[in-house]
Amino acid sequence: MHSDFYPIFINLRGRAALVVGAGEVGEQKIEPLLTAGAAVTVIAPWAKPAVLQWAAEGRLIYRQRAFRESDMAKHYFLVIAATDDRAVNQRVFELAEAEQRLANVVDDPPLCNFIVPAIARSGPIQVAISSSGRSPTMAGQLKRHIQAELLGEDTGRLADWLGEQRERLKPHLGSFANKRVFWREVQDSEIPGLVRAGKLAQAEAALLRLLETNLTENGLPIPADLTLSP
Repeated sequence: MHSDFYPIFINLRGRAALVVGAGEVGEQKIEPLLTAGAAVTVIAPWAKPAVLQWAAEGRLIYRQRAFRESDMAKHYFLVIAATDDRAVNQRVFELAEAEQRLANVVDDPPLCNFIVPAIARSGPIQVAISSSGRSPTMAGQLKRHIQAELLGEDTGRLADWLGEQRERLKPHLGSFANKRVFWREVQDSEIPGLVRAGKLAQAEAALLRLLETNLTENGLPIPADLTLSP
């Protein structure tokens, strides 16, 4: 099956990002970039109050003027055009695309080499939904359904807990194949339900029992000092 876009999550922390346009749409695109830790520059003749506030707080650089082609001389890792002038948006895209940079013109899929999906979140868990630009409203509806029906605060809590335990037990589980088997067993056990219910001591006791069984079956040593985490 053909897909227009390759789904991926990108680490933007410290990477230079340019947003051209600071109206309502631009504001919506800027905030997630700041949350992701990008080094954001905004270029626009005027800006929404929130954008001005972020600039005053030092969270982004705001250049109050129209876009110039020379602005693209700086190596921006990611570029978003969010003006109401399609000619400007198209030129921004063309310049970014020529340098093989990530470029997105809001609500104009032909002028994008990446698109921003609708995101449902709970702690470190992110579920991205995309219609490949064909129906953003449908993607948004699916996002709301997933957020309401499948995700909650307890999902994020479980993901954080599993991440901590994964790092803690990684040295003891041997091969990659066995690690995968073990964590699948954990997911299929009572443990996720205990964590979601806040019964962490019971969850860790069950985890250690499952670990002991796994290590014994695979002929791996059982660490004498492996106890419940503090």
